[in-house]
Amino acid sequence: MQIEFDRSECQRCGGEGRIRAYSGIYGGICFGCNGNKMRLTRKGTAAAKRFDAAMKMAVSDLTADTIIKVDGKRRQVVSVTPSTAIASIVDGERIYNHVDVLLTTGKTTTLLATSSVQRGVCPENYEMIREALKGLSGATITD
Repeated sequence: MQIEFDRSECQRCGGEGRIRAYSGIYGGICFGCNGNKMRLTRKGTAAAKRFDAAMKMAVSDLTADTIIKVDGKRRQVVSVTPSTAIASIVDGERIYNHVDVLLTTGKTTTLLATSSVQRGVCPENYEMIREALKGLSGATITD
């Protein structure tokens, strides 16, 4: 599944990705498009926000086999266990409010239990994605 959000040429840099007059500041990179030469249209921005909201998932809802995004890449969760490495002390009591998430790569990442993560785009989520973007004209979905 590919999701394309509506884009247009950046008006700030004229689609060059750089602004010569500002070459002394970060090499003149255009902050309007971050050097990508294109930026989301209003409809594309609305669709991207709706997509991001639909893909958010509470860390407390994580289970084994869930696909999440870590460092911009899809990773599968192997296990989720309460973390004893990080604790908060409230009224003299230790509260463990973090979880250790073991990924298929062998990497363990510690997350705040009350935070959220981004689900990865995978076949299990296709229907949810289609439903979230249904009726919006700022995104194109191809299989």
